[in-house]
Amino acid sequence: MTEEVMLVAPNQTKSWIQLVNKMRSVTGLQKRRMGGQNPNFLQIKDCPGEICGRLGGSVPSALLAGAPPCAAQKVADEIIDAAKTKIKNPETQQQMIKWAQQIASAEKNTHPDYKKNPPTPRNALYCLEKPKNSELVGYYVSQDPANGPDEFFDPSTKGTVRIGEKAETKPPGPRSPPPL
Repeated sequence: MTEEVMLVAPNQTKSWIQLVNKMRSVTGLQKRRMGGQNPNFLQIKDCPGEICGRLGGSVPSALLAGAPPCAAQKVADEIIDAAKTKIKNPETQQQMIKWAQQIASAEKNTHPDYKKNPPTPRNALYCLEKPKNSELVGYYVSQDPANGPDEFFDPSTKGTVRIGEKAETKPPGPRSPPPL
C-alpha cells in the first residue's frame, strides 16, 4: 500500500481513487451519505446568531449515529420554542418552524453492521415521544433508501435491533408532508 501512496504523480485523481478503493477493501470502510440531507439554517432572515447560531450548533450532534432517537426532535422543539418566545417577526418565526420540521425529519446517520460481510446498512430508531410543539407532529427521522427495512441501529447498545423487537422500529404515526 505504501507504494501506491508514493505513485500519485502522473494522474493523481485516478491514483487516489484506486488508493481509496484499496483502503476500503482492507479496512472495511464504507461510503456514507452525509451532507445532502441537512437543512441550511443560515438563510433565516432576522434570526440573530445568539439564537440560530447556538441552536444550529446543536443540530449535527443530534443527527449522529450515537445520538439518542429523540435528539433531533428535542433540538427541533427548542427551535420552535425560541421562534415563539424570542422572535417577533412572523416571517422569521415561520422560517424557524420550517427549519425545525426539516431537522425532525432529516436522515440520521447510523453505523452499518460490520459483523456481516459485506457490512449491512441499518436504519435509525424512531422517536416515540410526543413532540412538545404541535408543529412537529408527523415529522420524524427519514431513513436512507439504500437500507433494508428490517434492521435498525440502537445507539444505546451499539447493536442491531430487528423490526418489531422494539417499539422504536416502527414509525410513530402518519408522516406529515415535507416542509416547503
